[in-house]
Amino acid sequence: MKKYLFSKLSSLAIVGCIAFATGIFTSCTEEIDQSNRYTFTGETVADYLENRPELFSKFTYILGRAQIGKSSSATLLKTLSTYGSYTCFAPTNEAIDSFIAQQYRKYSTTLGTEDFEDTGVHSPILEELSDSMVNEIAMNHIIEREFLTVDLPEGEIPQSNMNNRFMEIAWPVNEETGRPDIMINNTSRILVADAEVENGVVQTLESTITLSNSTVSDLLKNQTEYSVFSEALELTNLSDSVRDYVLDLNYKHEHLDAVHPGTGFTNNFKDLPYPKSKNQGYTLFVESDATLAKNNINDLNDLIDFANKWYGSDNFEGEVDYDDYTSRNNPLNRFVAYHILKSRMSYDKFVFLNYDKDAAFNPETHFGEFTYDIHEYYETLLNKMIKVTAPFKTEEVAIMVLNHTRTNNGNDDIVNVTILPDSLRNEGFNGKALNGVIHPIDKMLVYNEAEMKSSVLNERIRINSTSLFPELINNEIRWALPLPNDKMGYYIPNDYVKDITVRNSSTALYVTWPHGTSTGHWAVFQGDEFLANGVFDFEFNIPPVPAGTYEIRFGFSVSTQRGVTQFYVDGEIAGIPVDMRNLPSDVMKDIDEIEDEDIYDKNIRNQGWMRGSDNIMLTSSASMRDSENCYRRIIATKNLNGTRNHKIRFKDVTKDGGAAAHENSFDYLELVPRSVLTNASKPEDKH
Repeated sequence: MKKYLFSKLSSLAIVGCIAFATGIFTSCTEEIDQSNRYTFTGETVADYLENRPELFSKFTYILGRAQIGKSSSATLLKTLSTYGSYTCFAPTNEAIDSFIAQQYRKYSTTLGTEDFEDTGVHSPILEELSDSMVNEIAMNHIIEREFLTVDLPEGEIPQSNMNNRFMEIAWPVNEETGRPDIMINNTSRILVADAEVENGVVQTLESTITLSNSTVSDLLKNQTEYSVFSEALELTNLSDSVRDYVLDLNYKHEHLDAVHPGTGFTNNFKDLPYPKSKNQGYTLFVESDATLAKNNINDLNDLIDFANKWYGSDNFEGEVDYDDYTSRNNPLNRFVAYHILKSRMSYDKFVFLNYDKDAAFNPETHFGEFTYDIHEYYETLLNKMIKVTAPFKTEEVAIMVLNHTRTNNGNDDIVNVTILPDSLRNEGFNGKALNGVIHPIDKMLVYNEAEMKSSVLNERIRINSTSLFPELINNEIRWALPLPNDKMGYYIPNDYVKDITVRNSSTALYVTWPHGTSTGHWAVFQGDEFLANGVFDFEFNIPPVPAGTYEIRFGFSVSTQRGVTQFYVDGEIAGIPVDMRNLPSDVMKDIDEIEDEDIYDKNIRNQGWMRGSDNIMLTSSASMRDSENCYRRIIATKNLNGTRNHKIRFKDVTKDGGAAAHENSFDYLELVPRSVLTNASKPEDKH
């Protein structure tokens, strides 16, 4: 294929790399984000509140007591008077009074009873609120980024508040006025929207925002229509497994003093932000009692019988312990474990459908305006994979489906399980917990090895690099919104991700947020990348796909900033080192003279290369397949045994180029069953 077919995008990744190098790694420790700095020409958030005591004097008092951190003497009110970018959801005086009265009433009336509820409010007097309660109220109402309501679709606000909790926005129609209200978490109505000030925006609330401090298992107990599943969660003791929230109490997002090689030149990594926290999150898929009843399951004993059928010795490999429900080999335990993801997923974060379009990255155009199924794969507590799909042309609002396949062998009972959107859930259902999200589903969810191997996962499994690691999902690193000062990524400490083993301490890992260039999208799968710098050497676990032989592929973009990587699979060298600075045409004689597209593909594949996908658009008219910089490298063909014990290792073996050429760009992983590769009647598509 002639090289001119690729020329329109040949510089896209390189231009992006240059921008990345100058954007992230220019030292700006002493610089201030001038775009949001208070210029004393108008009101700050703090001024806005203080200048309206008839509305906000009580919330102002709370902000004036709330401390930013244990070691800081600064109050949140002081912070809101300086430069920055904030959204302040400001409850009125009446809202604060109502909240304190309600919470004190619950506390005082249940005191000394079996139903005692410690709300944290032990006095009806504002000034007697505890310091911890003052901090909780204040931080629940502040987001460190400006969000106008007109720019937010229905669903989860894409950044957590200062309490590391997420909120949702909805626009229900008011029956009295006939106009939509703007609701936060379906409980707090916005009275005055989008009051823009010098350092952000103020949204006036009719009532305070209350967020549950229950874990997912405790929250499920309060949902009476899910009583059978909740009993199973408790009986298996998996309720304790999903009570974690803070993974590391000693984690401090401080900056390293060590100097590592950076992209383009040696740079001190203290300029890059660290993850703010190290929290754990979970997602629970749950069948309601009504859904269970449709399958002749009316109580816990019926569910145990159902689990014994699907996860007993007849249908599930491995030892079976029928008597001990807390054993991971118990059928009921297996049934429940497959309903739990190791990552916290709101409805709109399962697949990459939504992003801040003002951030120079629009998923709609990047994925061809969603003219095909979009899916992602996640690991469950059963250590088995689950597939989440937004099927093409289902509804105007995307419907999410579990283990969806368009060739499901007619077995509809165990595939195509719909995750119910808000509009189809029981009224009053609350699925937002301290450490996760509960999602109702409409059918029985089970892991059927035969069905998964022959149908659901009998396909090219492409997983975005940042979707592999729960820590990146749970701590707002995957698909992060743009950062201040043109920072395009987070530095990831070497011990931050449990499943990544760093074998050389000079390894420097970081993740970019989805971004584009002035001419189109960044030349990668979902706009973000997992990058390694320094003389890196690290490895991670391959996801536990069904047992079988797989072709393992590595997706990346070619650039002069890259280096040479030697891959290993399960400790064995996998092929020759890959120089990510070179195109296949640079190392294969006369390859660019081949005009026939299929012959070109066969020739580069014989050398271990494949082009990128043709349905991921980098500009309005050109895809990753058209780009000269987007390639897949076939690492190895290996037998995987269905566990999570297999590993891929990345080792820098660059011999020249110095610090400018020690970078590994990990875009996505592909695991392709041999049955897909050898199916002559249905060859692998170019997607």
